[in-house]
Amino acid sequence: MSIDPACTPNRSIAPRPSHVHAHVPEPLRLLLLPVSATGKLDGTFSLQKLMENGAPAAPAEQMSNISYEGPRVSRLRLSMPPVSTAGLYALLFRGVPANSEPLRFAVVSLPE
Repeated sequence: MSIDPACTPNRSIAPRPSHVHAHVPEPLRLLLLPVSATGKLDGTFSLQKLMENGAPAAPAEQMSNISYEGPRVSRLRLSMPPVSTAGLYALLFRGVPANSEPLRFAVVSLPE
């Protein structure tokens, strides 16, 4: 099973006055891809902070439980809360039909 980040945000961007510098973090948009179409997905997403060398910096924290039972699907779109602390992370799915490989990503803090 694999997890792919969905690259296209589902929102429009309205112009803001030049004196407003607020940034609202976007939710993580994910696409869960089982190895083959399945009628059941049941498991947990965990988020693990990583050190620069890729080693775990802290134990993984459970983020969300996922449960789907219905018509067979070859992919499932999901949204998760944004990660607000800058750093390197790995997102993992543990459950049925299979555990995922880690999806590694970085969160950055941009200057205003």
